[in-house]
Amino acid sequence: MNVLVLDLHRRDATETFKITQQLDKFTQTSVLRVFSPDFSYAVLRAYDGLVLSGSDDRSVYYDPKIRQLTAPLKQVSREGIHVLGICGGNQVLAKIYGYRRYRLKDPEVAWKPITVTARGQSDPLFRGLKGRFVAFEQHILAVRCHDKERVLAANETCVQAILYQPTVRGLQFHPEEPPTNGIDFVYTAQGYGGIDHTFNGSHKHLPLLIFRNFVNMISEGSL
Repeated sequence: MNVLVLDLHRRDATETFKITQQLDKFTQTSVLRVFSPDFSYAVLRAYDGLVLSGSDDRSVYYDPKIRQLTAPLKQVSREGIHVLGICGGNQVLAKIYGYRRYRLKDPEVAWKPITVTARGQSDPLFRGLKGRFVAFEQHILAVRCHDKERVLAANETCVQAILYQPTVRGLQFHPEEPPTNGIDFVYTAQGYGGIDHTFNGSHKHLPLLIFRNFVNMISEGSL
């Protein structure tokens, strides 16, 4: 199995490195930078799964290279290839599938609690997340979704996860961002202490399970 991470950054690819660092625990991972001169859309069909990273520049959403992703991504999803968009990658998927994006009044940049919806609790991507968890947010654009059967997670600010197609999902938060040494202080100081962030009896960051779940979905053929 080989999962491709499509790097949507123009400059800083630190976030993409964090994504591949997590995926590499479960499968072979490759990275292609969409804005490199030798990028080819034809290679997308050669992979078992695709992950769209965030971006360091909102102008990328209007770049011709991103617009040209529409047809290839729709084609691979129709062929059963799983696609996951993270933050900016989620917003790219929203544009591809005709969802409205909008600007928040204030940027959401912090560790925030997220609630898995009733629909999300039955979704294999959120297996093991037990209803509520804390994840890192860093965005000012969000996506509107009025169909409750497609909203997998949300918080008081905006929709946090959307099921676009049976094999296409988008996350507004950053599951790849690991806890810092001060994460316990953040939980306590902001009143998140009651949220379960343990796994197998040890202190681990629950959103990281999303990468394991994504790989399992590919191997199991889950929808």
